[in-house]
Amino acid sequence: MSRFSCTLRARPVEINKAVEGLEDRKREWKDEVLSFQGLMIELPKIPKDKLKKMKLRKSAQELLPYVLVEQDLKSTVLDALFLLIESKCEQFSLQTRYRIFAYGLKYPQIRKIGYQYYQKNPPEDSEPRWIAVFWKRIFCPEEPEISMARIAFENQVPIIQVADWFEMNPYVPWMDGLLIEYLDHHSADWLRDCSFWDVSTFIHSSAPIYVRSSILVWILNSYVQDWADWDDVSEPYRMLIDSARDFWGEPYRTFWKNCSTKVCTIGLWPSNLD
Repeated sequence: MSRFSCTLRARPVEINKAVEGLEDRKREWKDEVLSFQGLMIELPKIPKDKLKKMKLRKSAQELLPYVLVEQDLKSTVLDALFLLIESKCEQFSLQTRYRIFAYGLKYPQIRKIGYQYYQKNPPEDSEPRWIAVFWKRIFCPEEPEISMARIAFENQVPIIQVADWFEMNPYVPWMDGLLIEYLDHHSADWLRDCSFWDVSTFIHSSAPIYVRSSILVWILNSYVQDWADWDDVSEPYRMLIDSARDFWGEPYRTFWKNCSTKVCTIGLWPSNLD
C-alpha cells in the first residue's frame, strides 16, 4: 500500500459547533506523560552494565522505533538507546527489528548495528527487499538516501513506486529526503509504464511539492495535444490541468514557467469559462 494519500479539505463546521457548545471543564487535568516519554526519562538513569542485562517487555520493545524519530534527542538518551538496541537486537520480533532499522536508518550507529546483525544472521529471501537484497549497501556508512537512490536508478524504478519497490515502511521520516535525492537521478520516461491513477495519486499525495510538481510538469508537456478548446481536452488531462491550477495558481507563475506555451494556453481555458 502506498504511503501517499490525498489531502482532505473539508471544513468540520458541525464538529466546531458541537465543540463550542460544550460546557467549560469543571477542573484542571494533569497532562499525562506518554509511554515513550517516560522511557526517554528513565533510560539515561540506568547504568550501562544493567542496561545490557535488563529484560525488556514486548510493549517496551515496540516503543523503541518511535523514540528514534523524536526530534532533538539528548546525547545521553541516544547513547543509552543505541546500547539497549545493540544488546537486545536478537531478541526483538521481526516487526520491531524492521521498524528500528527503518525509522533509525539515519543514525550511523543504527546502521552499524544492522550491518553487524545481518552479518551474523543473513536475511531470508522472504524479508523486505531493502533488507533481503540490499542490506550491505543500505547499512553502509554513506547516507542511506544516496545509496537507495543509486539502487533505484540502477533498477529503473519509477519514482512513484520507490517505497513499494523497496518494500520499505512508507512512513519513515526520511522518505521525503529519498524522493528529493532520487529526483535528480530519475528518468521521467520510466513513468510511461505506470497507470494514470497511480501517477495521479502520487501527484495529490503528501510527497514534497517540488517532486510532485516536477512530475506534473513532465506529464503536462509530454501528453499535451492540439485541442481546439476546453471541451475537446480529454478528461484525464483536464484533471491534471485542474491540479496544476490548484498547486501553482494561474498559468505563467511558478512551475508553469517550465511548461510549454501550449500547456499554459490550455491552463488558461478554465478561467475563460468562469
